[in-house]
Amino acid sequence: MHKDKEVPMATAGRRKLRLGERGKGLLKATKRFVEDDMMTYAAAMAYHTFFSLFAFLIFFIALLGILQIPSFFDRLVEEAQTVLPEQAMRIVEQVIPNPAVYCQA
Repeated sequence: MHKDKEVPMATAGRRKLRLGERGKGLLKATKRFVEDDMMTYAAAMAYHTFFSLFAFLIFFIALLGILQIPSFFDRLVEEAQTVLPEQAMRIVEQVIPNPAVYCQA
């Protein structure tokens, strides 16, 4: 009986040791992350990704204009009406007064 009680304690001790090793590994990785100045690289990636989205949107809208999908712009304006505030929708309507005209051009 006495032996049965000792085995779980030894196993529990090993588990704690493993967590300790994992914790040491995590601390080492965090230390290297800071030493290598990875926050700067992460910020640069976020910055470039954010500003590249605008170029991609311009490209995507131009591509859709070339493809001339007749009902796509009408549906896009309808969806924008449900999401955009009223002032923003007025600006969209000024820029694109009649989407069907652009699909025919």
